[in-house]
Amino acid sequence: MLLAVIAFAISLALGTPAPAPNALTAPTSHLPATQPGSGPNEGVFLVTTADDGSRATYFIAGNARHSILAADMQLELQLNPLWPVHTVSPDDALAVAEGAPVGSARQGLVGGTAAEPEPATEARPPKPVAEAPAPEPVAEAPAPDASPTAASATNDVADEAPAPTQSTYVLRPGDNLTRVAAHHGTTVAAILAANGLLNANRIYVGQTLVMPGETASPEVVETPAAPAAVAADDEQPVADAPDGPAAATYTVKRGDTAFLIARHFGVTQSELLAANGIANANRVYVGQVLAIPAS
Repeated sequence: MLLAVIAFAISLALGTPAPAPNALTAPTSHLPATQPGSGPNEGVFLVTTADDGSRATYFIAGNARHSILAADMQLELQLNPLWPVHTVSPDDALAVAEGAPVGSARQGLVGGTAAEPEPATEARPPKPVAEAPAPEPVAEAPAPDASPTAASATNDVADEAPAPTQSTYVLRPGDNLTRVAAHHGTTVAAILAANGLLNANRIYVGQTLVMPGETASPEVVETPAAPAAVAADDEQPVADAPDGPAAATYTVKRGDTAFLIARHFGVTQSELLAANGIANANRVYVGQVLAIPAS
């Protein structure tokens, strides 16, 4: 009996203890690092209304707003309940340049399309609108006619509508068909049909797309022939000319946004964009010279 007890004790001493249960992995934060003192909203969640009417959520870090899903914001607040949450207007959100999104959140929810915009602090190439080939209908205008029958000759030219023309466009980072169609004055469906595409999301950077042409407007043909030669020497399309005379110019600096520049000169962001032929408030870059409309 004593030997049995000793043998049992030895077996217990030589036995391998059961492994300890795996410790649960603590969740970690995915928020970008903040820079205290870089802005009044640094380290704050901003909740505003997106362009489509839904709710857009941002986290301010490094003096930039980073788009974040509402569910991810709730997880971050569980990790650190001290993060402030402020509800602001879209204009207040636009006062901060947009940075990279957090997780699977989308960019461009406020003040632009859902495509990936470039921040205003990065140097950008010349405006893409300058690269788009534009038909020059005034070049087809007849020679000046000082006779009393000039009006009837103009009407004859207006009746001869030019055939639709086509051009091409090479996709670049940040493009989507909605933006490209709006820029070229056409529709997404027309671009898909012209290129034999079925899905507007199956496009890629470097792809060359055929832009469906449009018949030149007859109102342009009625322009007097004398200034037509001047228009032919102008490098900018007629559609890009500002609506009114500019009172001054301003060169974009690092950290500027269209909203801050407009507020500084006492004009609205829409007036500033219209005066410079810009469709997207995020398409400004360091070194760009902007015309400031008279306030």
